[in-house]
Amino acid sequence: MPRICLRNQWYSAFRQASWHDTHLQGEEGNCVGYWAFEAGAIAFLYGIDDSKIDHMVYPKDLVEYARNHPISNASQVARIDAGQPCSKTGYWFTPAQANSRRRFSHREIMPEFGESNSNHTIWYWTGED
Repeated sequence: MPRICLRNQWYSAFRQASWHDTHLQGEEGNCVGYWAFEAGAIAFLYGIDDSKIDHMVYPKDLVEYARNHPISNASQVARIDAGQPCSKTGYWFTPAQANSRRRFSHREIMPEFGESNSNHTIWYWTGED
């Protein structure tokens, strides 16, 4: 199944919005945080502490909601901390190490990279292929 670039579809769908393309006007533009949802998604997916973010467009309530409602869809796979057993056979990657994507078997222990910036390695499932 081919991947669809949802970001491009999302942005073009707002062509009629008053803020569309205003970031291209430099300091004269009116860029009021239409990328804030992506920032919230990154904070959620990578477990980033966003407790000190106090900006009017940051979707703190949505991130908190996502954190308080665990994954219930069996087709989704939760992240795994290093040292824990692999929950699903397939390919995984970690931002703690460049080119880290590799195949793990179910129950195989996920390795840690001690030189990572946070000294904590988190693995994310990318699929079975």
